[in-house]
Amino acid sequence: MNGSAHIGSQPFDIITMKNDSVELYDCKTLNNKNGLFPISRIEENQRLSYKKIRKCRNKRTLFSLAILWNNALYYVSFDDIDFSNKSIDLKMIQPYKENFYEDIS
Repeated sequence: MNGSAHIGSQPFDIITMKNDSVELYDCKTLNNKNGLFPISRIEENQRLSYKKIRKCRNKRTLFSLAILWNNALYYVSFDDIDFSNKSIDLKMIQPYKENFYEDIS
């Protein structure tokens, strides 16, 4: 994987901080019917940022993917991703929020 295409891009889309806890989210959408999110969509700068956060022993930092699929929002912690797999099966994960679009007005 060559990260040169993403030079200057940020590794996360949303940053929240409260009481010395930090949450970092990269937002993705998935438009297939099978619910398999390709791990190849996680960019090198995101993987490197995650490794750096863990190397610095920032235990109070949560780094997650926020994936919108099938009108539901899923959170997948980078701590739970097996990068040796080809995909993350969202059907095996409980959605954080179902009916995502119905509550937006």
